[in-house]
Amino acid sequence: MLIFFIICAFLQTPRGASVAPHAYNSVTTSDMLTHMAREPAVAPNDEGQQLRTVYSIVKSCLLTIFACVWKSAHPNINGPRDSWWTRTKRKLITMLYAVITPELMLLWALNQRQAAKVIAERYNKEFAIIEKTQISFWGKVVGLFRPLPEETTWRGEGQSWTVTHGFFIQMGGFILYNNGRPKEVLDYQLLMKLLREKAIDPPTVTERELQDRSKGDTISKAIIVTQTTWFVLQGIARVAQRLPLSELEVLTLAFAVVNVAIYAVWWNKPQGVDTAICVRLKTEEQGTTVSSTGSVGEEPHDLESLSHPEPSIISHADYRHSNDSLPLIPPHEQGNISTGEKHSWLRRKLRQDREQHSLPFFLLFRLPYRIILSVLHSLNKMGEDIEFRKKDLRVPMFYAVTQMTVDNSITAMVASVIGIIFGAIHLLAWAAEFPSHRDTVLWRISAIVMTVEPLLLLVALATEIHVFWVLLFFVAPVYVAARFVLLFVAVLAIHDPPRGVLLDISWTSHIPHF
Repeated sequence: MLIFFIICAFLQTPRGASVAPHAYNSVTTSDMLTHMAREPAVAPNDEGQQLRTVYSIVKSCLLTIFACVWKSAHPNINGPRDSWWTRTKRKLITMLYAVITPELMLLWALNQRQAAKVIAERYNKEFAIIEKTQISFWGKVVGLFRPLPEETTWRGEGQSWTVTHGFFIQMGGFILYNNGRPKEVLDYQLLMKLLREKAIDPPTVTERELQDRSKGDTISKAIIVTQTTWFVLQGIARVAQRLPLSELEVLTLAFAVVNVAIYAVWWNKPQGVDTAICVRLKTEEQGTTVSSTGSVGEEPHDLESLSHPEPSIISHADYRHSNDSLPLIPPHEQGNISTGEKHSWLRRKLRQDREQHSLPFFLLFRLPYRIILSVLHSLNKMGEDIEFRKKDLRVPMFYAVTQMTVDNSITAMVASVIGIIFGAIHLLAWAAEFPSHRDTVLWRISAIVMTVEPLLLLVALATEIHVFWVLLFFVAPVYVAARFVLLFVAVLAIHDPPRGVLLDISWTSHIPHF
């Protein structure tokens, strides 16, 4: 949404015209879009000082946000029969959640990385013949100029796995094929079971091949890191020299800090992989059923028993059962529905509410309530070990293996600490000059909410006191609303920033950036 607003302002304004400053209370939305990218008027006492323009501020923030979202959002692999629209929709939804709740994206990334390390260790302990030796940082640098070791070309049984392999299987990177057709996506437990039963051959894909499937390369990573680092250093320098930051820069700075952490955690995860690797059954199943719970020889689960509410913005495969999910969705709202039902969960619930309530009550209360639930349902599943339906051809959108890790609360605590930092950065604009007193109050309250919410989660995890989980349930919708309020206020305030915001730091212009 923020990117949409900025692009609209960016495209509808000429560059380089001078405009006189104007009062906030006389500015309309049309004025904001008209003057967004124009050169600021320079007061006589500003002569000799290096100034920046609103255009340069908006451009820098836009590029940083887009770079962070595009490169840090590493969606799981789509199913082999998914349409172009389905693939695009999931990418856009992942980017939207990365903008709204980057802390939850970090939690998802931490859960996946922790599980990826455990998966690689367990696989190598049971199946690997050639152990993968640990290489120091200097050894990696020297290795850039030397031929690759011979073991990197090894293919066959006994090939070791890396963290990249652990990421790849959590992405849904391996699909079981039988008689030339895809049967179901393989999670780690099912893959191990089939390997022990000698029903499949071990995947022989190397880490180099997995990285070759990735759409991210060293140059693109370096550009993103340079741009983000420059933006963060610029923000730190302005604070150190007591130069004010615009609200949009504060928002982008907080966003960049969290996404640097996400990008570091997902450094080894392949990005933008669109097709999974085929794993073939050696022989036809002779009365044996392969179930998605990781067992062979058992009867498949009833499909309806694994069905759950499915908001219309995401397809049914993204909503699976999880015993460890936070109670963001009331239990009575999670009734089972058939996968063949004509209407989606959201449409069905809205239709029921409309029949039971008057139109004003429906529009004012039930409609917003259902929409918020549909959003929180997907956020509630982010980074959890969700049980698959039989014959699913892809993993859920925000899937991560958590049952096999030592302590999942550690990753939640780390994400909470980063979330507190993320919210606290918004407090840098506490004393900033806003267009109106209303905007000042909205910014301060929203910044406090975004700082307190992860703090409540941290306390709840550390103390296991029930009251904090109850508070967390009520604060979560307010948190999402606070995020949108900050986006709106930041965009509204950038059209005519205070004079101090336009003062530039000379050294930043000498650092390569876009």
